Amino acid sequence: MTSYDGSSLQAQTVGVIFRGGQGRRLGGVDKGMLRVGGATLLERTASRLAPQCATLAISGGPAERGGLEVVPDDAPGEGPLRALLGVMRWAASQTGARFLLTSPVDTPFLPLDLGRRLHGVLCDRPAGSAVAASEGRLHHLNALFALSVLPLLEDLVEAKGERRVGALHAALGSVPVPFGDGDSDPFMNVNTPEDLARAEARARAAGPVVTS
Repeated sequence: MTSYDGSSLQAQTVGVIFRGGQGRRLGGVDKGMLRVGGATLLERTASRLAPQCATLAISGGPAERGGLEVVPDDAPGEGPLRALLGVMRWAASQTGARFLLTSPVDTPFLPLDLGRRLHGVLCDRPAGSAVAASEGRLHHLNALFALSVLPLLEDLVEAKGERRVGALHAALGSVPVPFGDGDSDPFMNVNTPEDLARAEARARAAGPVVTS
């Protein structure tokens, strides 16, 4: 068993927010630029993820992303696992990086202890990744990956043509980590106008976001 050292592990962790596709049920908009409670979804997600990692970037999209480095999606439209492959290759090139912490852009209420709890599980289990779970389901892109799994990911995508992030978690035997024991799902995302209205109400109750 590896002892848990939160500050050391945070310094070895790169965070990436996945921009994702256009919100078709929201009129084809860039979901990251939607505003809830006076801040964009990107600003809210970044404000919660940034303190949990040494460096934070965004996958895909225009370069103007609130100061975040942009990791280009070199194969748009080929599925989330291909995008994750590009992100993991980029993360592996970062000095001192050993872990990748990920999130979709439309999860503005992420737990502030997401990275700590996922790291804690990986310290105790012989697995290459840990994945958040709530309300009976896994959130495949709210996850922590050891960068040592890159060769396996390359094989899944390039040799086997896999496109699903869930297939990577299955291959790795990812450890699920449950979150949320109240009325609000910390991983609620925004896919419909109704979701947006719920997020607006919740964001207003949570208060303003401090962005750099």
